[in-house]
Amino acid sequence: MMLYKKIYDDICDKIKLGYYSQGDILPSEKEMEKIYGVSKAPIRQALSKLSTIGLIERKAGKGTFVKNLDVLDYITNHTLSGYAEAISKTRACKCVAISTCVLDDRIAEKLNVKKGTSATKVTRIREQDGQKVIYMTHYLPYVDEDSLKEEGNFFSMRYLLIYKFGFKLENVIESLTAVIANDEIKKKLCFNEDLAVMRIERISLDENNTPRAYMEYYARSDIWNYKVYYHKKFNE
Repeated sequence: MMLYKKIYDDICDKIKLGYYSQGDILPSEKEMEKIYGVSKAPIRQALSKLSTIGLIERKAGKGTFVKNLDVLDYITNHTLSGYAEAISKTRACKCVAISTCVLDDRIAEKLNVKKGTSATKVTRIREQDGQKVIYMTHYLPYVDEDSLKEEGNFFSMRYLLIYKFGFKLENVIESLTAVIANDEIKKKLCFNEDLAVMRIERISLDENNTPRAYMEYYARSDIWNYKVYYHKKFNE
């Protein structure tokens, strides 16, 4: 893969995963030379491509800024799942609890580990336009509880798994069903009516196809829409 393409993909991934948000300033070219271990030429080529498609904006004397998150739907090399597509629309995420749990049969099977294996359990809530829209539970057998607590209200679990814990996540198994919200979900998402919600199961696997994380999401179907985009790969 060409050097500029690696830089291009990395910046796209970091924006998609919430490390950079709309309006954020990117590292300078000099800082990127250290980050990527390359000369200015591939960095400028990557930034030029990102600027051409409208994802970033370069302002003389001020720096390079994230401009338009909407174009991520069309430029990433990977298929965007419904959950990934919604990331750019949720601007707040709160950690409700982080603890160590013992996995039951069902979740242990999803993660391909023995029943009774300990894992870090994380519950979080995403908000969109001031409303609670997604209630999430993560089960992480290879992540230490204290390491996650250090992050506070982090925005993207996938970003942490890749860039903090070093997992090379390359595959995802995702499924969804419609269910009637139980009392716990109603309480977490702050509504009282018998509303149908989307239950999304997501298994993230590494380069060896080993499950590294199992996640369950409950999303308000009256606010949050599930979409999948299929598109051509980036042209060299």
